[in-house]
Amino acid sequence: MRFNVIVCDPPWSFSDKLTMSNVPRSADANYPTLNLNDIFNLPIQNIVDADCVLALWTPSCMLVDGLALMSTWGFDFKGTYSWTKMRKDMKGPAFGMGHMFRQSHEIALIGTHGKPLKHIKNRSQRSVCLDINKGHSIKPEALQDSLDLMWTTGTKLEMFARRQRPNWVCLGNEIDGKDIRQAISEIEIL
Repeated sequence: MRFNVIVCDPPWSFSDKLTMSNVPRSADANYPTLNLNDIFNLPIQNIVDADCVLALWTPSCMLVDGLALMSTWGFDFKGTYSWTKMRKDMKGPAFGMGHMFRQSHEIALIGTHGKPLKHIKNRSQRSVCLDINKGHSIKPEALQDSLDLMWTTGTKLEMFARRQRPNWVCLGNEIDGKDIRQAISEIEIL
């Protein structure tokens, strides 16, 4: 099976263990992570259609790694999508974690393989989403909602998903307990 739209939120491993309180704040304390080598070696080329768009959630402190990963996977960087994490009352940005600036946003790098832009059906989608933070590394549905409007046909994949989504193939150990490498190898043969 090959995909025209891929959203990927890798479980990036950080060296930071964030021990400033009793609350487990680091990625490693909240879910199993993968090191850069493991993420770079995922066999994405085997499941990418001739025309494909990739939205790759990348921590700001790992922007260089995210751009390198996108290139390694065969995608050309085209732009960014940004989620501003809002307070629960939606009256301003949330107070996030960070060493220099308290991060109130997350970035998805947008890249293309082939010519997926010729298949866009809706060109009115915005590059910024304002939504509350629903938990550690839980992304809002707005990015996938926009991609659904932009590419109304084709096959769509969400990697490292935490829930199922209609009309998408969703792979993630929180869904089925499978390692992502096993899950990818199973859809390669479909």
